[in-house]
Amino acid sequence: MFSRAGRDAPANAGDRKSTLTSGALAVGGGALSIWTALDRGWIPFDEGTIALGAERAMHGALAHRDFLDPYTGGLAYWHALAMRVFGVSLMAPRYALFIACLVWLPALWWLAARWCGPRWAVVITVLGAWWSLPVYPAAMPTWYLLFIGTWIVVALERWRSASNDRKLRWLVAAGTLCGVAVLVKQTGLYLLAGTLLGLLFCDQEATRARRTAANGEGRTEFTIVLLLAVLGAMVLRLLWGNIGSGEMLHLLLPIGGLLALAVWREWRLTGDRGERWRTLFRDVGTVTASAVVPVALYLVPFALSGSLGALYSGAIGVAATHITLLHRGMRPAGTLLLAVWPVYALLSLELFARGRRVLTLTAIAGGLALLWFSFRTAAGYKSVWFFGTSLLPLAVGAVLYASARAWRAKRAFDPMLLVLAGIMTLHALNQFPFSAPVYYAYVAPLAILAAAAAASHFGLLPRLNTAALLLAGFAGVVLRIGSLYNVGYYPAWWDYSHRLAVPRGGILVTQYDSVRYTALLGLIAQHRGQGAVYAGPELPEVYFLAGSPSPGRDSYSLFATPVGDSVQLARTFDVTAASVLVIKSKPSFVPSMRQDVYEWLVRRYPRSETMDTLQIRWRDAP
Repeated sequence: MFSRAGRDAPANAGDRKSTLTSGALAVGGGALSIWTALDRGWIPFDEGTIALGAERAMHGALAHRDFLDPYTGGLAYWHALAMRVFGVSLMAPRYALFIACLVWLPALWWLAARWCGPRWAVVITVLGAWWSLPVYPAAMPTWYLLFIGTWIVVALERWRSASNDRKLRWLVAAGTLCGVAVLVKQTGLYLLAGTLLGLLFCDQEATRARRTAANGEGRTEFTIVLLLAVLGAMVLRLLWGNIGSGEMLHLLLPIGGLLALAVWREWRLTGDRGERWRTLFRDVGTVTASAVVPVALYLVPFALSGSLGALYSGAIGVAATHITLLHRGMRPAGTLLLAVWPVYALLSLELFARGRRVLTLTAIAGGLALLWFSFRTAAGYKSVWFFGTSLLPLAVGAVLYASARAWRAKRAFDPMLLVLAGIMTLHALNQFPFSAPVYYAYVAPLAILAAAAAASHFGLLPRLNTAALLLAGFAGVVLRIGSLYNVGYYPAWWDYSHRLAVPRGGILVTQYDSVRYTALLGLIAQHRGQGAVYAGPELPEVYFLAGSPSPGRDSYSLFATPVGDSVQLARTFDVTAASVLVIKSKPSFVPSMRQDVYEWLVRRYPRSETMDTLQIRWRDAP
């Protein structure tokens, strides 16, 4: 099972009981930690978007044709199934996410055991779990991309180690997972690109072995070099205009390094050109064709209803427009370097202890002190947080160095480390263009796995106890009691202990949010009568919690169609349809309502009550 495993891998140990115990502890510990945080915290806008899409899909609506979905649309149907099983509430999509997480944890453990052995696999799996959903347990599509990306690495590993008659099924599995990823979110294409890059790395290793055995002079395949250059240009074009030192360190350099390595390895590599291209076409074609299948099946209802144009417009056109409105750059690389040096000083102490127990204990004691400061001060918090975010470029750099050294010395190298690095770095592009610190959680488990695998390759893993302590203590305590609002900046305890006790709620929120939304829904129920509720801008959670459909396909808007001014509003707005309005005075991503539009509504809905940035307005009783 664990072919080409690391020094401590279960297959080498020959201890089935140890393997089962490791897997049970890893998956059980990770699942328990996630379950206990599953209902904690929310961003109302995200929750409303996910839940409304699921409810509409549950009632037979087609994404993009009948309602706008910010993503490809496929995930709404998985969440709709959860609502049928668990009931219509904000918790139903989270239950669906947890089920997917239970399927993901064994894959993370399996890969960790392959490279690091069963004992460290428990640590790595639990660390991956703690750095993932507990940070932000909303059922966002990028979590699913993390799960799918991990399983793609597993599928490609099994493809390499399987006998010839079983290789095809694993390539088909990898391609199918890529297709499902695209249906979850448009950026699933990053995983497809990472998969194809991984296939190339594996092919290069196999081609090198064949050429060495034949002892012949190779040639450079400039077509492959050109394709790698095109991929690099596409990544550069995606980031162009917004490349700071943070994007350079975390995104551009890791991806560019992997592409440069692939180009360098192509130099005079090909021996039998015909055999190589047959192999590449077969493998790439299998993955690509398999990826097309789920996408094609998803297109069937759109094609039958003549809605392919609506799908394209919603999933690509509208989504691209929304993305251009968003930008939040990564913090400068210098900020990371200034903050993280105390951590790396401690890790160096343990790495170079060489059996001197005093130095090892000093490093561990220093790690405990840093954890204390991370709980008490912003400087201590940033030291450990930036240590966590530095794992990705550090792991990629270590893998690149090890691979280049082995290639130059004409030694075999495990290409699965390059596969993992490629899928991880391209998946990390989900942090762009809106690079809020919490987005790192979507890639952190793969970064932890890659860093541990690289350390195991160099024989350093047993001397990284301080690193594991810092990652575990920070995620298990400091991140867990915080909130999305303070992640990456400062320590804080967020009072997520108040149930949103409304019929469609169920999650734990702050006392302020619990009181505010309970009162809001009470006012809506009091004044709604037989009419509808219109809410906006950016209030999808109000539509969902009130159980009232939005007037148009767009659940973020107060109006059925875009309104430019009060004259246009007078022609399109049906005052008799809506009995209650909920207006958000300070939206996050779109302009506030025009003053003349607001005054027109005030004249027709004269009664009101204000709750912070929300204003509830209703008509006089007849």
